[in-house]
Amino acid sequence: METFLIVCVMSKRVQIPFAIVSVYIFWGSTFVAIRYVAQLLHPAFISGLRYVIASAISMTYLLLRRRSIRLSELNWWQVALLGFVMFTINTTLVAYGSKVLSAGLIALFISSIPLFIAMLEVALPGGTSMNKTGWAGTFTGFAGLAILTSRSIRGQLLTSATAVACVALILAAAAWAVGSMLSQRMEIKASPLVSSIWQMLIAGSINLLIGLMSGGVRTSNWARGAWLATIYLAVIGSVGGCS
Repeated sequence: METFLIVCVMSKRVQIPFAIVSVYIFWGSTFVAIRYVAQLLHPAFISGLRYVIASAISMTYLLLRRRSIRLSELNWWQVALLGFVMFTINTTLVAYGSKVLSAGLIALFISSIPLFIAMLEVALPGGTSMNKTGWAGTFTGFAGLAILTSRSIRGQLLTSATAVACVALILAAAAWAVGSMLSQRMEIKASPLVSSIWQMLIAGSINLLIGLMSGGVRTSNWARGAWLATIYLAVIGSVGGCS
């Protein structure tokens, strides 16, 4: 939740490499888990169950700590909008694309989020443009991931299904970038943790409703592996991400 004890006692020299390793392991394994469970469950159920479970765990933690989880009336609408853009549109489209694309290719598409954010900053009134060093670093990072995932990209056949999945992932990355920009411009008085919990709960409920209305119960394979992967995504990908 707030900060793991082991991280608190680390020196700054140790915290940085620990954070980098955590990104590699947790962030990378999340896409592998999504790729696996996407073959079993409806895309909306993957994100819906994941966020409902994660928000329930996180909210229970806060309540046990007697922390306030209240939002103002204005913040309710802001949090609901952010949750819909970032946790409904983004993650449902990622799960959809994961049905046909490799985990490496999914990670490459999602790594374009900083590029979208940078372009939005330039386009929006009052935005802050990055300097040459920032642009160089952003493109270098994207190129580095492209090299790391080049083997899985070469093994991906180009079909109509993969083309649609690629478009879905581009839209997913753009949605997260839009949500990030909106969150920076909103004055949400609640803590980032409380805001994230409500975003996940609202979006997760919407996602489950989408899955139910589109016949996801009938088309999903509720095997044990699907539940284990979903719980992994909820605990490592979502609860860990809010910590």
